[in-house]
Amino acid sequence: MRRGNARLNCVGLSGQYHPAGFAEWSTPDVTVISGAQSDVSPDVKAAYRAVGSRVFHTAEDGAVRITLRSDRLFAQTWRGETK
Repeated sequence: MRRGNARLNCVGLSGQYHPAGFAEWSTPDVTVISGAQSDVSPDVKAAYRAVGSRVFHTAEDGAVRITLRSDRLFAQTWRGETK
């Protein structure tokens, strides 16, 4: 997806599948991590936040809804919270 000349990225991750360096390579705008709190190291979340990603973790945020529009990407928890 593009906003002007900028590319919008969205990466969805599941459980323990977080290869080292993936955050820096993918530079996602939004990252959704699915799984229990114990499945993910705090370092993984920090790596995605360090590249400017809005990080959602289903263990903390519950269900996450991603909406794509022609020029924007919206991420919102089922509870109505946005990041």
